[in-house]
Amino acid sequence: MRKNWEPVPAGDRAERAKRFMITGFAFSHGGEVLEAYGNGLFQSTEPLPHPQGVARFASAAVCVNVLRPFAIEHFLKGLSVSSAGGYRRTHDLAQLYDDLRPEVQAISEELAEVDGIKPIRGLLMRHRNDFENWRYIAFTIPKPDIQALDDIDRNLRRVYVHEEFKRLCRAL
Repeated sequence: MRKNWEPVPAGDRAERAKRFMITGFAFSHGGEVLEAYGNGLFQSTEPLPHPQGVARFASAAVCVNVLRPFAIEHFLKGLSVSSAGGYRRTHDLAQLYDDLRPEVQAISEELAEVDGIKPIRGLLMRHRNDFENWRYIAFTIPKPDIQALDDIDRNLRRVYVHEEFKRLCRAL
């Protein structure tokens, strides 16, 4: 048994995976809304009133960078529950990806290649601790990479509905 591995009983897997995916979609959508809001503030022709305007822009930027990796974490846990019968209790995105069955990782990497994006595991290695790093922004300011997080987000969503992934899950 893997450290911090949370097994999910067979009868509960579909429902638990669906809940992870739904919360992932909710966090992802929330990030998109906040990103649009922050972009609107940043592109405004009016100077940002200080300190409220700056605080609004900063809060949107920080929240986007917390919600995106949290959404990806939930997508990875949903994929893991569906295909491996459990998930690891961690925020480490690369570790969660490594917990996926090799066949699921292969689907993800194949879709990434088709979409012309960098290998997903490499992106996850670069962003493995984003959720924690952005939560503790008072200690360090990480460099945001929204495009990479968008690519990972889109890729994992596509894996979840991929026919080969569904076939693997039915065989579990």
